[in-house]
Amino acid sequence: MTNGEYIEFIEAGGYDTFSYWFDEGWAWRCKHQINSPLYWTKIEGQWHYYTLAGLKPLDKDALLSHVSYYWLGASR
Repeated sequence: MTNGEYIEFIEAGGYDTFSYWFDEGWAWRCKHQINSPLYWTKIEGQWHYYTLAGLKPLDKDALLSHVSYYWLGASR
């Protein structure tokens, strides 16, 4: 899965759809009001992520990494 495919999941409401999450993960997502991976942020319509070198535009073609352990979608 790529970052771009995960962006599609986010923008299609994946963080608002219980059926994509394990029960414990859904409770965690709701409790902490999680709407995207921790180091991802959307700025003026483009996704960015924090790196050791600072904030960088997200490469949509790069392999997805550093997302929640709780998300079930990748295993479906």
